[in-house]
Amino acid sequence: MESKSDLIDEEVGKELIKTKLDDEDLDINVIDLNEIEAKKINKEPGLYQTINIKYLDYENIDLIEKITNNLAVLIKNVISYLKLKEHKKIFIVGLGNKQVTPDAIGPRVIENLIITNHLDNSDVKIACLAPGVMGQTGLETAMITKSIVSYYKPDLVIAIDALATKNTKRLFRSIQLATSGIAPGSGVLNKRKEISNKTLGVDVLAIGVPSVCDIYSILNDYDIDENKLEDNLFLTTKDVDEAIDILSIIIAKAINIALLNIEIQQDF
Repeated sequence: MESKSDLIDEEVGKELIKTKLDDEDLDINVIDLNEIEAKKINKEPGLYQTINIKYLDYENIDLIEKITNNLAVLIKNVISYLKLKEHKKIFIVGLGNKQVTPDAIGPRVIENLIITNHLDNSDVKIACLAPGVMGQTGLETAMITKSIVSYYKPDLVIAIDALATKNTKRLFRSIQLATSGIAPGSGVLNKRKEISNKTLGVDVLAIGVPSVCDIYSILNDYDIDENKLEDNLFLTTKDVDEAIDILSIIIAKAINIALLNIEIQQDF
């Protein structure tokens, strides 16, 4: 049984990739899928962007700032791509279960955002929520999100979630962005209703970080009889606590920079 929720599989769409940056620290890839190209690789049309981190030193302030600034540029790219107006309303939803560390990145990002919806002098109105998971609330996350969208009427929804991946090298080493939306829980065989333009009636930017890997995806690397394995088994890394801490701060700061037009140094 195979499970994968990478927002885009770069190997499948390899010929479509445009590399924006490739140095000793990062590579940044962009894929802009039209309807014909999307159908060929079984994806939704839209803009897909990925930062691949070649190493993540939790104490390297310069590297962390570099990742943050480049992520902010990619978020700004989405704002331009979607042609959002200057005075905009943004709703940010942190998906996942804060009590389960590999799934906590969405709620943890919410804790570090600059919220402006209640401020009269802000041109950009930002509101947010960490709605938890269905097992905690009894409600579909998409239902909660849609209810707030109907009331708040944002120009853009940003949904942040943990992902599952086929590639262990991507665990906490990849930050993926897509305008196609996201289906919470799909990577761990617990797919809920998707959060997308189709379901909400408003543009959606999904930001995801691979945090678990399905055991069946790595059987080829080891001499293991899959018949002896428990079903629904997922792996993460031993530095999961540190990784969630630093990546949630990186994503939150990048969102703050991009939405509030804070000046930064650009690498591309």
